[in-house]
Amino acid sequence: FAGHSHGLLGHDHKPPLAILAEARQQLERYPTIRLVNGRAESVSGAIDDFSVVTDDGETLRARRLILSYGVIDQMPDVPGFA
Repeated sequence: FAGHSHGLLGHDHKPPLAILAEARQQLERYPTIRLVNGRAESVSGAIDDFSVVTDDGETLRARRLILSYGVIDQMPDVPGFA
């Protein structure tokens, strides 16, 4: 992770791990939410009835899906930029 964030409304200059911890803490308030650390291999279904097969073979069912993926910033090779 980068040392701190920029341009994320309400979180400017916060360390990314602090933002992640705060988000997880807020989600813990909802008993129907389950955080899964893995990769979806396939998704099928429609609104109110989705099935997701994970990379470890588990099949998850859900009414809604949230797409969440990581990114890696690629900084240009410009002196003084970074």
